[in-house]
Amino acid sequence: MAALNTFALGWRLSALRALRRIGGRWNGEPGVARRSLDEESELEASSAESRDVEGMRHIIKNLIRPIPVVYITRFNIAVRFGQQPQRSVHLDPVWLEERIALFERYCLPKMAAQSDPRFRWLILVSPETDNTIVERLLRAPNSEVIPVAPNTALGPLVASRVAKMGDSIITSRIDSDDQLSATFTQALREIRWNGRRRFATYFTRGLYLDAHSGIYRAFRFPLNQYPAVFEHSPAREFVTVHAHSHNRLHKLMDADLLKTKRPMWCTVVHGGNVLNQMRGRPTKAPPEDW
Repeated sequence: MAALNTFALGWRLSALRALRRIGGRWNGEPGVARRSLDEESELEASSAESRDVEGMRHIIKNLIRPIPVVYITRFNIAVRFGQQPQRSVHLDPVWLEERIALFERYCLPKMAAQSDPRFRWLILVSPETDNTIVERLLRAPNSEVIPVAPNTALGPLVASRVAKMGDSIITSRIDSDDQLSATFTQALREIRWNGRRRFATYFTRGLYLDAHSGIYRAFRFPLNQYPAVFEHSPAREFVTVHAHSHNRLHKLMDADLLKTKRPMWCTVVHGGNVLNQMRGRPTKAPPEDW
């Protein structure tokens, strides 16, 4: 709170300096004639300081009431891959027990360890999911378990949920058997919007982990399965990260490929994967708090 008060005080002082300059120019304070020789540069300086003040006001607003970050996880809703028939294992007790075990071992701990804990987590499940599985999912931080009927369009469903949270939103996705870096939420909030109303981002550096051997591989993957979509819409007409498949969001909006010094995600490869396989070059295990 002391840091915030100091920051707010600095903003007030900057605002007062800007107002004093404007008042001195137009209200006849001594020195107007001398400053008029540099009127153009003074106007530029005042304009720049006004922008700084407005920027500070925006930062303070986000510190007090930050833009919501919402993660979406498809846990066991029925899915279709290409022309393949719908998978029926999503309600199988053995498969569900394996899936919840992966979730609790890999996905949940990293979400619980987020350096910025101010996020929401929507976990999508089949309406017929056993209550014991639902209860275990609800142990996840900031979570809401949402029953989803077969063949439901996820984009509109998620959009209707997040529209209640404000006119600006950040949505991202995480599979129930994968991991995000503990700094993922914080890193999303540090990304500059630059006046854009809608755009996507991808952190390109990540890891692959063989769950059986414990071997890690480092990999740079531009259009990976961990995108985020940033949206500002006063009418709250959002499309969310489920507007398209994760590797085709760039067809709908600008997409930033962001390089980082440390891995930002980890794909866990295990016997139950449908599409994933080990990729990249061998690397040592990341620190526990990566």
